[in-house]
Amino acid sequence: MNDNLGGVITNKSGYLDVNKFIIETRKYLISRGNYKEYNLKSDNILVGKKHLKVGGWRTKYLIFCIGAHQIQSRFFSWLPFNLNKGEIINIEMNLELNKIIQKSIIIVPQNKNEYTVGSTYEWENLTHKNTRFGINKIRNKLDSIINCKYKIKEKKFGIRPASRNKRPFVGLHAKYNKIGILNGLGSKGVSLTPYCTKNLLNNILEKKMINKEINIKRYISLYS
Repeated sequence: MNDNLGGVITNKSGYLDVNKFIIETRKYLISRGNYKEYNLKSDNILVGKKHLKVGGWRTKYLIFCIGAHQIQSRFFSWLPFNLNKGEIINIEMNLELNKIIQKSIIIVPQNKNEYTVGSTYEWENLTHKNTRFGINKIRNKLDSIINCKYKIKEKKFGIRPASRNKRPFVGLHAKYNKIGILNGLGSKGVSLTPYCTKNLLNNILEKKMINKEINIKRYISLYS
């Protein structure tokens, strides 16, 4: 590896396999009878005084956590999202690393000799596909760090639901106080979600104030 200036090792840190976490969480909720799949369209949500009706079931509250798709929702499209795209590659190389390497990009060990490398940031070209520009950008940075050949096994991309001031969107709708949102987490979803969720639940269940830095009330002037 090219590391002429040396580096530091960060202890007591971790890495979450998000896909596995979602799969296992779904299994847990299904086992408790607390999971339903429904093709939700915001136009089909009926808002009553005490309940919301979605399809064939009723609920007291409905929280939107739909990432970049939120800009197409009739309830929260007014929030100032600043979507950006990130691309990653999964590679195979004859190099054994047991630590995550971060140096302008991140190299995350997966299986033996297999690694995930990324990511890029793109605010203009939000097409739902990988781009030659994005992949080349990752490769150029990777080539400046390691001194061995590698093979690209897979290319992936995602659209980050970031906000303009880099603070999440948490709170209940200005007009429909039974409909809420937890979004705008950008690339910090894993670390910010627990805190934001606690803020929102404490607001709903105990009427506690949501931190003003993440509360959607900071953009109430944009709602009409």
